[in-house]
Amino acid sequence: MALPFGYFKLWPARWASDNAGCARASMRGGNVVKQVHPVTTRPSRRDLMTGRFDRASLHVASLLVQAWPERIAGLIPVLNGIAGVEVHDNDERGRVIVTVEAANDAGLIGAITNIERTDGVINASLVYHQVDLVAA
Repeated sequence: MALPFGYFKLWPARWASDNAGCARASMRGGNVVKQVHPVTTRPSRRDLMTGRFDRASLHVASLLVQAWPERIAGLIPVLNGIAGVEVHDNDERGRVIVTVEAANDAGLIGAITNIERTDGVINASLVYHQVDLVAA
């Protein structure tokens, strides 16, 4: 019996996969066959956790930073000095509105971490995050 393209006989009827892609085992007419679906390169778990992907993207995030009110004057130049970070507004209660632009996930996470570790910052809350895929 000729099998359609992408199918080949498989022994026994279990789920299986290989390095070429995702596989699905099924029964067809008494024969166990495996259909292979090609998969693009998938990031490893470590890549997923550290934000390293192959796709070119632009990340834009908005943060609400809570800081000590008496330290705001010295904090704004420090935050503006972090790569991709721009301070837009602040108030007398210590709230600072910040945007972050980064080329990848790791850059965004790094900038947010730097903001949170800055002396005088109490908390940084992510308010908005947008990812635009850039044509390669």
